[in-house]
Amino acid sequence: MPTMAPDPNQECAEIRAHGAEPGTAFKFDNQVDLYQCFEFTAPFGAQDVYGVTFKPKIDDPSVIHHWLLYQHTDTAVDGSSAKCAQVFPQSTLIAAWGPGTGDMIMPADVAMLLPASGYTLEVHYNGSGNDTSGLEVCYNREPRENTAAMHWLGTSNILGTMASNVCRPTNTGPIHTLKHWPHMHLSGQRLTTVITRASGEVETWFDEPFDFQNQKLWDTDVVIMPGDTIETTCTYSRPAIGGEGTNQEMCYDVVLAYPAGALTQPGPGSGFGTHQCVN
Repeated sequence: MPTMAPDPNQECAEIRAHGAEPGTAFKFDNQVDLYQCFEFTAPFGAQDVYGVTFKPKIDDPSVIHHWLLYQHTDTAVDGSSAKCAQVFPQSTLIAAWGPGTGDMIMPADVAMLLPASGYTLEVHYNGSGNDTSGLEVCYNREPRENTAAMHWLGTSNILGTMASNVCRPTNTGPIHTLKHWPHMHLSGQRLTTVITRASGEVETWFDEPFDFQNQKLWDTDVVIMPGDTIETTCTYSRPAIGGEGTNQEMCYDVVLAYPAGALTQPGPGSGFGTHQCVN
């Protein structure tokens, strides 16, 4: 059941990995790249709410590669879990964690829509353990002035020591960005995101080394205008191929921005849900 947060306008609920029986941990032994998906009905009740704080709860970071929380419209069997299908074409990424990722806290005028629907917590395991990791979500019942969402930049087409993709968003108004969450795997060295403005001016938006053990959330206040394009480039310490495994690679810059869904372009995307500007 939801518990009250210190702010009387907020309530909080936890979404965590679990075993087959209520109150038990998920047990795994000698696993290599196990993707386990835990299903939930909305723990907020029968009405939509607006998330304002997302706090990771991690039991043992040495055996968890990452987790991703998706909202989807499919029927969810609350309390069930199974190996993931690894693609979420009709789902929306809500929050993410990798080693070193901290809390995601919205500005006072921003919240994220959390529909009263199904949710999937995808956890990527390596090793053995008993796990109840996940997150605490704090939310309001009323919307805020701006509604944000997580958006994917980058590419799944990786072959060699560098991968790159140009995003051409279809926005007709300004996009206000709040956070970056760069995500690569063990050979990831650096992620760079460059904006080419509609005027032709080139602006480096993000350029930082990547450390798998410190996948921090980076603050940003850049505004993307109509006609701007965004190029995301990843470099690797060895020739890499794209894939889900820890020893394969990814190239994503996940950006929290509003309006929700604005940082998007038409196309097949990566299969990791809606709000994509990737190939």
